[in-house]
Parts: sequence; C-alpha cells; structure tokens
Amino acid sequence: HLGIDRAAFFPEPTLPKLTRDNTVLFVGQRAGYKRFDLAIAAIRLSKRLSLGIVGPALTTEEREALHRALGERWHEFGPVSSARLRQLYSSAHAFIFPSDYEGFGLPVLEAMACGCPVIANRAGALPEVAGDAALWAEAGGEAGPLEESLADAMLEMWGDAGLRERLAGAGKRQAAKFAWERA
Repeated sequence: HLGIDRAAFFPEPTLPKLTRDNTVLFVGQRAGYKRFDLAIAAIRLSKRLSLGIVGPALTTEEREALHRALGERWHEFGPVSSARLRQLYSSAHAFIFPSDYEGFGLPVLEAMACGCPVIANRAGALPEVAGDAALWAEAGGEAGPLEESLADAMLEMWGDAGLRERLAGAGKRQAAKFAWERA
C-alpha cells in the first residue's frame, strides 16, 4: 500500500467554502478510465452542485463539453500545489472519483485525510483503499447507469449533513491507516 503525506494533507476546517457553494472536486488526469465524462454527467443530473476541476489545463473540447452540460456550474483550478489542493479538499462539499479502475487511488486518501467526503465508483483497488469511508456508486440493477448512481450519491450527501460528517470522520480514520512508514 501507498501512504499519505500527513504534513501535506490534513483538514483545514477554518477555511471558507469554495467560491461556488456545493462544489464537488474532480482531481487528476481526465482521460480514458478516469471517467471525467461520468463526473460531468453526474453533476449535470445534480442541479444543486457544481464541479471543481484540479489537474492539467482543460482542452478546448473539454471546455465546450462542460459548457454544454453544466453551463456555468464548473470551475477550473488547474494544476495546484499540495497546499492549495489541501485547501480545496478541505473546503469542498465532496470529492468524486468515478474511475473504472485504479491500482491504488491516492487522491481518495488525500481527500479523506483532509476530511473531504468521497464518492467513488466501486472498482479496482478503491474499495480496499477507502473501505467503509466512501459513498459507493455502482451501475446496473436498480442503481441504473453509473452516472445516475453517482448523482444519487452526491444528492444523498447534499441532503444529509450527518452523513457528510460521518463520512468525513470515517475518511480521516481510514486515511490514517495508510502511512509511508508502513509502506
């Protein structure tokens, strides 16, 4: 297992909320199996939420897709320092990780260490990393398509402050299990 850099990722509870209320963060690369398209689709279905994007500069095609799907309900933060990422995690409504497959999922640990509730696709190593500290989305059966399951999870968290607080606390405890000293 990988570990979390506790000097870089910890909650900053006194920070003001992001400029857009109810911002859900997407962090990292956006191509292929990372399923940025699912994050956009889920936010589109969740009219009360907006998408904050951290990572490489958006392409023209990505900007156009975001405008078509979300209008003005998105914000690009670009590549950021660890300190700024910690601030974004600490002030976000939630972190979304719709990846189809991960060998580990370090951004999930970073978000949890900062007290940011995680909504993720139950895929690859993510269940092992996040355990019971994430709200899981799954496709198929009554859950419907994955983007609907992600949207339902986001809205469930939006409407239940107690759930958000429980996930934030559970996430901090889960992230504490992953130390570089034990890696």
